[in-house]
Amino acid sequence: MSVLTCLAMLLLWVGLNAATHLLTVRAPAVDGFHSIGLPFAFHRCGGDCHPASCDTYAFHPVYFAIDLALAIGISMLAGAWVARRRST
Repeated sequence: MSVLTCLAMLLLWVGLNAATHLLTVRAPAVDGFHSIGLPFAFHRCGGDCHPASCDTYAFHPVYFAIDLALAIGISMLAGAWVARRRST
């Protein structure tokens, strides 16, 4: 397996998850929520109503596990694909 490709894909996946946070950090101007996670938002915080009544902090471990499994799986597949292409 191409370890470099696998690590590059993992880094890309982490970057995409960080991008979801960076794009929604200014959410109070829109709906009040900012989230982290791609394709499933595993962390969500905020709310656009009164803080005492609907300010939420939600972490979904199942969504996080699915995102992590997808990141590792796709990275390993990409590494194996590149290694196979190099060997032929």
